[in-house]
Amino acid sequence: MMVTINYTRSSNFYNLRIFLNISSKIMKVFFIILFLILSLQSLVKADDINEFEIEGISVGDSLLDHFSKDEIDNARKHQYTPSAKYPNTKFLIVRLQSYKNLEMYEQLSFTILKNDEEKIIHSVEGFIYYEKNIKECSKFKDEIVIELKNYINDENVKSYNSRAKHMQDESGKSIVEETIFLFPSEAVFRVSCTDWSEEMKFRDELRVVINSVKFSNYLRSLWSE
Repeated sequence: MMVTINYTRSSNFYNLRIFLNISSKIMKVFFIILFLILSLQSLVKADDINEFEIEGISVGDSLLDHFSKDEIDNARKHQYTPSAKYPNTKFLIVRLQSYKNLEMYEQLSFTILKNDEEKIIHSVEGFIYYEKNIKECSKFKDEIVIELKNYINDENVKSYNSRAKHMQDESGKSIVEETIFLFPSEAVFRVSCTDWSEEMKFRDELRVVINSVKFSNYLRSLWSE
């Protein structure tokens, strides 16, 4: 990507900061693509979702293998509730923003069973945030998806595109665009961009998500109700 910057005496530092921020995100997306491809080499052949890693963490790992009990207890948590229509107390989301100086993502999120003492991970998500720049988010999402499709090239792995209103925004103004890859085991990973409305006061975000078979089946059971 080429970034053109017009310098003025008063804006040198501001424009340099923008350039560095954009360059940093470009490098992050490059490494995300590279790492996904390396992980998928095992994933496609073995059909084992546990081979896929985000920041060195896989579905099927225990959170306790990567974090201390204090870090987990102090992390931000909330119950998995996709919308008021689907109240749920079964799964718990744990979000950590400063895990071992994250290399590719700005935040990680994990889904575990609420009362699981072993804290086995059923979903892991990596986030990159954008300040009112959904076009750049969408571009990077598309780059990731194209590279993944070129690499997978397996008729047993299905991919789907969707564009819909985000269920968390009752105004209907927030839009999420995503590509979902469904593996023969019924495990899922997806790449998405969310364009949050002004009312939600969230930053736009790129997500890379990997869901276990158990969690994927649970989500499908909700949508089929």
